[in-house]
Amino acid sequence: MYSPQATALLMQGEAKTVVYASLYCEGKYIGAISYVDCRKKRQWTDDQRRLFGILTKLISAHLAKSQAIKDSQKEHETTPGFDSLTGLLSFSRFRDEVSHIIHTRAHDDYVIVYTDFMNFKYLNKKYGYRMGDCLLREFASGIIDTMKDSENTFFARIVSDQFVLFMPYADRENAVSKVHKINEDFANAHASLFPEVNIRLRSGIYFLEPDCTSAAAAIDAANCARRRISETSELTACMFDKRFHIEQAEENEIINSMGAAMRNGEFKIYLQPKYSLEDYSVIGAEALVRWEKADGTVMPPDSFIPIYERTGKISELDFYVFEKVAAFLAKNNELGRKQVPISINASILHASDSNTVKHYLDILKKYNVDPSLTEIELTETATVSDYGNVVQLFQDLQNVNMLTSLDDFGAGYSVLNTITEIPVNTVKLDRVFINRCESSEKGIYFLNQIISMVKGLGYRVICEGVETEEQISILKQAGCEEAQGYWFSKPLPVEEYEKMMYETK
Repeated sequence: MYSPQATALLMQGEAKTVVYASLYCEGKYIGAISYVDCRKKRQWTDDQRRLFGILTKLISAHLAKSQAIKDSQKEHETTPGFDSLTGLLSFSRFRDEVSHIIHTRAHDDYVIVYTDFMNFKYLNKKYGYRMGDCLLREFASGIIDTMKDSENTFFARIVSDQFVLFMPYADRENAVSKVHKINEDFANAHASLFPEVNIRLRSGIYFLEPDCTSAAAAIDAANCARRRISETSELTACMFDKRFHIEQAEENEIINSMGAAMRNGEFKIYLQPKYSLEDYSVIGAEALVRWEKADGTVMPPDSFIPIYERTGKISELDFYVFEKVAAFLAKNNELGRKQVPISINASILHASDSNTVKHYLDILKKYNVDPSLTEIELTETATVSDYGNVVQLFQDLQNVNMLTSLDDFGAGYSVLNTITEIPVNTVKLDRVFINRCESSEKGIYFLNQIISMVKGLGYRVICEGVETEEQISILKQAGCEEAQGYWFSKPLPVEEYEKMMYETK
């Protein structure tokens, strides 16, 4: 380090006296200049010459770096044709190049591949953005190495971890398997560098058709195919199908009619009870949502929840469900009914919203409901995808006496090594544990150990997906005290739940 004021004066040749300037190189102290009077004739010692030489180099390097940054910024301002991180084409230039080929109608044998990383945000959180950037550069370089030389091949980074490739092809067959292999090979080659993250890529493939009129349409088609690949799918590549257009139209209808459905009360709350395995009493319930349309058809959550997740509208629906639950709890208070906590599923989007807890509390205050009667559930997969924010959200919820629950534990990406750091009241074991028990002694042993461990950490344990009496017996022997599933009750409309809970039999 050296005094900025001293540096400026020395650079300008105007320094009269520099009282002190310390020099460090890579964190190590290498010397100091204690007194320089620029008005007088002086003789330099060898040591002073050495120190001034180092100082001159530092100043020169700083100036050179500053000038390089300015030149780079100026160049990008005038010719924004390349991505600064990967060196690939900028997305805007990519669109221009592809549009030119499409408009010249010379696209009979071209394909677009749209690729992204699953849960890339978690990788950045876990290993840092610098490591994430290195992975993106490695991917870009690896794809370039697989490309054949062609003047009409273009590759760009769209944003963050999303890439798009446009190239001619000679063999349309086995396209999905080829792209899948590229994705798998890359993930496997880098798995050891990121042992706590399951690196997965997914790609949508679209072969340009004669009726394709724009680059935007072609990119959207490939992107549409990409979104069809779920996090649990074994394949990492999907080819666009014209049926996707129909599905896309249906999705648009679901998205656009959400507001009217809320105003008309078409989203109905269903409650699935949770039971004690000691006396089979109801010790809680989980709130679920169904869409009962005006024509009488009932849409299950899987038909609209994933769509709202992708578009960000799920947050609005989550708060809608939470308010309906609060109104139900308020009704029970007014009627003097026995209360049990009700859990509400939350999207991972809430974890990154600093206003989430306040919004919950505002609703509870509106209905004068005790926060301890509500429990917020997040899935294990969601927790892994944004671990830091989830931990903070759960802590904030517990600070205001709301309960927290980790849902589908063991279904996907395990948080076993960090479970002690997650502020949860309840851990819900995924149905996969109990399903394995009926066919495997090892499955029973593993279930016993998991239940013992989770209880030993001070958490409540609930096993989901219980459907047979044999499973009940296994759970009791394993020390599980609470369960939920169709053996007890399916999700019930609020009216049926009220009859079961409160009407005299």
